Amino acid sequence: MKRLAAALLLVSVASCQCWNPSAQYGTALFLIVHLNGVPAEQLEVSLSTSETKVRRPEAAAGALVDPQTMRVLLPDALAGQSVTVAVDGLVAGVARGRGQGSATVVAGVEVDVEVTLEPVMMPGDAGHDAGVDAGFDAGFDGGFDGGVDAGVDAGIDAGVDAGPSCGPGNCSGCCDRDVCLDGADAGACGSGGRACQVCASGDVCQNGQCAGCDAVKCPNGCCVGSTCVTPSAAQCGVLGQSCFACEGALANLCQGGQCRCGLNAACDVGQRCVNNACVCDATSCPNGCCEGGQCRTPAPGRCGVGGRACVACDSNVANACSATGDCACGDNAPCATGQRCMNGQCVCVSGACAGCCQGNQCQPGNDPFTCGSGAASCFSCDPVRANSCGPGGCGCGAGATCPVGQRCSGSSCVCDSESCPNGCCSATGQCVTVTSNSQCGTGGAACADCGADTCIAGRCSSCNGMNCPTGCCSGASCVSAPTFVACGSAGAACRACDSRLADSCTGGACRCGSGAQCAAGQFCSDAGTCLCNSTSCNGCCQGDTCLPGTDAGSACGTGGGACVACAAPRANTCALGSCRCGNNPACGPGQRCNPDAGVCVCDSTTGCSGCCAGSSCVDAGSTTVTACGASSLACAPCDTRFADNCAGGSCKCGSGPACGAGLLCIGGACRCTTQSGCSGCCAAGGTQCVPLAATSNGQCGSGGAACAACTNGNVCNNQGACRCGGNVCTGMTSCVLNLGLCL
Repeated sequence: MKRLAAALLLVSVASCQCWNPSAQYGTALFLIVHLNGVPAEQLEVSLSTSETKVRRPEAAAGALVDPQTMRVLLPDALAGQSVTVAVDGLVAGVARGRGQGSATVVAGVEVDVEVTLEPVMMPGDAGHDAGVDAGFDAGFDGGFDGGVDAGVDAGIDAGVDAGPSCGPGNCSGCCDRDVCLDGADAGACGSGGRACQVCASGDVCQNGQCAGCDAVKCPNGCCVGSTCVTPSAAQCGVLGQSCFACEGALANLCQGGQCRCGLNAACDVGQRCVNNACVCDATSCPNGCCEGGQCRTPAPGRCGVGGRACVACDSNVANACSATGDCACGDNAPCATGQRCMNGQCVCVSGACAGCCQGNQCQPGNDPFTCGSGAASCFSCDPVRANSCGPGGCGCGAGATCPVGQRCSGSSCVCDSESCPNGCCSATGQCVTVTSNSQCGTGGAACADCGADTCIAGRCSSCNGMNCPTGCCSGASCVSAPTFVACGSAGAACRACDSRLADSCTGGACRCGSGAQCAAGQFCSDAGTCLCNSTSCNGCCQGDTCLPGTDAGSACGTGGGACVACAAPRANTCALGSCRCGNNPACGPGQRCNPDAGVCVCDSTTGCSGCCAGSSCVDAGSTTVTACGASSLACAPCDTRFADNCAGGSCKCGSGPACGAGLLCIGGACRCTTQSGCSGCCAAGGTQCVPLAATSNGQCGSGGAACAACTNGNVCNNQGACRCGGNVCTGMTSCVLNLGLCL
């Protein structure tokens, strides 16, 4: 069987001067050699796991003192195996004594092995020498072949220098005389190649220094390295635990090792600690609403953003909470009165609308243009016979709709030339279109009784143009000298002139001044001219002419006002004398009428100077921190952590732009603080955040602390702390970076 090589690393130890705790050196054998009278000058040692033999000391220096001790450092891979150590005592390079011992290797622990030398015969006695050599070799070879790979042996050689040159130049740990140790054990603590120190009882070794901070030595504080500090919000803890920083926005002090806000527990996420109390406001809850002091995620049941008080949306008119924290039906504003929000759409339904439904819009139902009740479809009243809409439907004033042949004037139904142009008006004001001898007339004149004569074409036949050429016929009588109340000519039926339209009867014709009788919707003025105003015209006046007021293109109006054109894009219809978008009022500035839906909208085509809040335009001078935007874009709330106003369509902090990452808008200025979320440090007087990834030796820090320059050769690590390896160099020391030591 091939013997696996294992290098030996021996550390000589003076027999009366060693401090040897079992775990100080890791996996090892502590060899105690009893010379037993052999005058040895050197010891030659070999292991069953190695073909290498090592001599100590390297050069003979006279007879050795009995006993001798050595330390054999082993790889952890040998744990659990039995190892035999063979020792020869040499005089002038010749074995004068020989012995061996064995032990089972334990990982991380040093195991004692005692070997007693037995004298051997001097060279020359071949029989004796051959017997000893053969027996020793056979036992050595047969019992300990195999076990450790040569690569592990090489790791032992490379790991620790057993030579006498241990010092600052070649040992990052500490030196136990000529042996370099890792310096992390309380029994051998140190760094930088300095001599190992034994820490006081109860202390531990931290970063090569004895640390006297633990639960026993620091019962009322917490530990920063080896230092016990008084608890505070910045360094909180108790019973010697490692200090930790309280979240600045959530707590302002440390009690009993716990972060607290005044006398209360630390605030929840979405709150902040103000004057020893947890509050929910726009700063702590910018993207939610506050309910019972807690920051809630917006939902229909608790809607709002920017730290406003949560509101419960009415489920009848809304089913969502918008990005601006407002109740909404789908993507639109809450439904209007008389509508219900169904599947994200506002609809007009029975039970919601007491009036009438014009599409999905609920109308009051009391307008002559949109009349109705019980959520039935709206209908329009006849504008000639009715001017009102009540519980009973269309009407004239407080009465019913005028019958055919009458028109509604004010609050009364009248029969005249407008309503009854092809008949005569009876004594009861009814329009008689089928005339008879007893009720004869035309053009809305009063019906006449022809007596013995016959009614022909609306006049009595016994009075005609032949026998009444210059006058008019009142029944069978000829009024030869027409008057204002009996005006006519050439035997036509007499009729009374309308005092609103004429001021005289001249030449058998009603006239206004020297002109013809005024047209419907005009009135004859005292100056004898025909005029149009609110007393004469129910429609609109275009100059002195009264028009119906229903033409959206050029003549829309009512009540005798001036006619107007309903211009796109704000209106598309004229109803009841008003320009409208569908059945709704005309759109305002920054809106347009969607003719298909009959509703006003605000979008990128409407020219809104500010931003669009749903269908409404918030002009540039009215935008706020909760509704900000420009150029007809949708309004959106500013994050009140970074902005406190809206100007020019942009969120602003004071007069400048909104604050960037790691900054908060405080008093109109962007500030970097421990609460601003800066991962690194605050520079330029607290107006800039240097992210952790961008910190440097000149600007080092974390968690929003003020940036500081690293001194004494310390460098800024990836945690924003000035360090020399695991140390902090202060005072007169300076960092030797490649060693990580303060010297």
